Amino acid sequence: MKRTLPILLLILTGWLMSWLLPSLRSPLTPVRSFMFYYDHPTDSVMNELKSVDLAILAVHAFSKEQIQEIQASGTLVYGYTSLMQLESWNTAITTQVQESDYALQNEQRIYVEEWDTYIMDVREVHYQQILLTKIQEEQQSKGIDGVFFDTADDLYHYFSDTPEHESYLQAYESVLKQVSALGLGIVQNRGFESYEARGKPYIDAILWENFDDQTLAESKWAQNWFYSLLKAHHQKTLRLLAEVRTDNAEKLSRNLGFPTYRK
Repeated sequence: MKRTLPILLLILTGWLMSWLLPSLRSPLTPVRSFMFYYDHPTDSVMNELKSVDLAILAVHAFSKEQIQEIQASGTLVYGYTSLMQLESWNTAITTQVQESDYALQNEQRIYVEEWDTYIMDVREVHYQQILLTKIQEEQQSKGIDGVFFDTADDLYHYFSDTPEHESYLQAYESVLKQVSALGLGIVQNRGFESYEARGKPYIDAILWENFDDQTLAESKWAQNWFYSLLKAHHQKTLRLLAEVRTDNAEKLSRNLGFPTYRK
């Protein structure tokens, strides 16, 4: 019962906001379904991608013709790009990286063991150019609609308590601004603090990876961000997407009206 009441309150709040708040601008407001795919597509995968409103893809694994075929069905295509962690599998990036492009703490590179990669210094103009070149040459050249930025959480996780945090936020905003200037939409995976600080003018949707009913019931941090993002979602200044991993989380997300993807 203790967990049920907060969850019911979340659903009620979502309904009330959808009725009371004015509608504004996110171009992704019509999106009702989405999915990820980071490999070379089969025929069945292509059919699945054409059935959703938004497809987030590893664009290098698709031909321009396949991207166009997906878009012809009305699906928006966004290309995956890791903002803060080196795409160690992507030789087009790794062959260009310089020593100064790596972020340092205590004069050492920051190693991410889970993904066998490193945190990058997004303040470096050279690294920014690597990202933008990847987006333009690997993705925009195939006609994508926008960019999906992963690993934005690392801005806060690694640098929020450091003197460099503000300069990292400035660099983050610079990257978003440059991508927007290319005429591309932007979806960001989590990174709520950075979105709030600098990302609002540029980001059309936030993915809440591992949106979880239990976390929402127990975490004040999650509840605070939930209400803030829910308000933006219902004002239509932002589309809130949910990636879920349990039946209860999926039920909650769909009851709240979020586009939902079950991992």
